[in-house]
Amino acid sequence: MRNRAEAAVARLRAAGRRRDALAESMGVLTILTVNLKVVLMERFMGIEEARGKLGELAREVEERGEPVVLTKRGRPLAVLLNRDEYGRFKLAETASARAELERYLVKVRRNVKGTALKRSVVDEAIAAVRRAR
Repeated sequence: MRNRAEAAVARLRAAGRRRDALAESMGVLTILTVNLKVVLMERFMGIEEARGKLGELAREVEERGEPVVLTKRGRPLAVLLNRDEYGRFKLAETASARAELERYLVKVRRNVKGTALKRSVVDEAIAAVRRAR
């Protein structure tokens, strides 16, 4: 477990000392960093066991900030997170989607340069699509 934590810290430092929550695929290990202090937390519970005490679990997750990995037949199925952690996850997801959109827009604008279209026409079309959403 310690080697995994040290590897995670090394990845965080290499990524510019981010303070975001990192979660490996399906939440096998969650690492929260606060000023590069790593706190390891993993708690697994079968979905049938969790069903009977969901209210208590939700309260514990909110108070302690520790996620619970819900499993079915030993396989991770879902993760119960507190609101703050979920909010950080959604912010990171939104930032990632915006960055991807910007990369696509750069490609589109680069491709438009090779045509006879004016940039203002393309920008108007993009704005119209955004408004339609």
